[in-house]
Amino acid sequence: MSVFHRLIGQEKVVALLKQSSLNKRSGVESGHAWLFTGPPGSGRTIAARAFAASLVCTGEEPGCGTCTECQQVMNETHADVEYVRTDGVSIAIEDVRDVVSRAYIRPSSAQYRIIIIEDADRMPERTTNVLLKAIEEPPQSTIWILCTPSTEDVLPTIYSRCRHVQLGVPSTEDVSRHLIDSFQIDADHAHVVARVSNNHIGRARGLAGDKFAWDYRQKILRASFAVHNICDAVFMSSFIMNSLKDAENADRMNSLGAEKNEGSDEEKLIDFKRSLGIGEGERVPAVLRKQVKDFEEELKRKATRRIRDALERIMLDMIALYRDVIFVHMSLGDGLINVDFDEDIHRISTFIPADEALRRIDIIFDARERLARNCAPQLVMEAMWAQLCV
Repeated sequence: MSVFHRLIGQEKVVALLKQSSLNKRSGVESGHAWLFTGPPGSGRTIAARAFAASLVCTGEEPGCGTCTECQQVMNETHADVEYVRTDGVSIAIEDVRDVVSRAYIRPSSAQYRIIIIEDADRMPERTTNVLLKAIEEPPQSTIWILCTPSTEDVLPTIYSRCRHVQLGVPSTEDVSRHLIDSFQIDADHAHVVARVSNNHIGRARGLAGDKFAWDYRQKILRASFAVHNICDAVFMSSFIMNSLKDAENADRMNSLGAEKNEGSDEEKLIDFKRSLGIGEGERVPAVLRKQVKDFEEELKRKATRRIRDALERIMLDMIALYRDVIFVHMSLGDGLINVDFDEDIHRISTFIPADEALRRIDIIFDARERLARNCAPQLVMEAMWAQLCV
């Protein structure tokens, strides 16, 4: 099966990337730096990985999916395909400096060394400037692939030196077919999942493949109908924050599931200490304390990012809920996102007018901004729910 099979509803993009890979094989220059853009759920990272696989593929057709190189790239084990990503709020400048220095090393087995920077919009400007020279004067054997939501998320000097590939949001029908083929679920449920995920492929796969994520979303939306006073608001906030303290719950809410979850933070710390020769319960030698402390700090940063992403997911679901209320007032009921809550949305629209629904959407957007400014998540959630029940 081709490496491009998970790029749903992106036929033009797939054709472009396949042709570019063929051109590379023929010695035709088709770009040393690429910028993949598209809204969340469009498949930017999937497209970048598939394109990388097609560039190093040794099969008859680029991106065959069966050769060793394709399989290694898709499993993220290929020696010449490197990823820059972060579980923190931003990509560290040290990480970019390291990858830039490695960009000048010749590939070990493939024709190209390929460096994929996921969420390139998380690079601060000074970090991006470190990358700029490497993209301006790249080694002949290195290809850069940057992924961002839009071209405005990178500096104009970066954008002007990259070949741009724009991905769009797949249709509900395309997402539904993908879910039916991948999870063998019935067509009606696949359609509902596609609608409530707003055609976000990753979110749809998470909801279709993990009953916990589906049930948790429904629990949050249903509970939101019962928040009427400050006590309810505090209880709701505490319930959400306590449930997300579990790393597995947060990952599953983020539609990552087992794909990201590799055990609890405590288990990871024990494993790390064991790799340093420190048994469970043993005192950390002075010479190793900095390494252990740095690892603990990294775990904290990842936990913060994990919780913030899960809260972001909940807020987006809430925004979609009140957006549906506005649609009901505009007699656009067929355009609902949360089709599984059709009756509830029509019911609450009888006492929540359109302007009130819009006010609540503004409250949630304000909460998202405070969360992005590193305000305490617990306080952000309490303030948001308290305002929503006024």
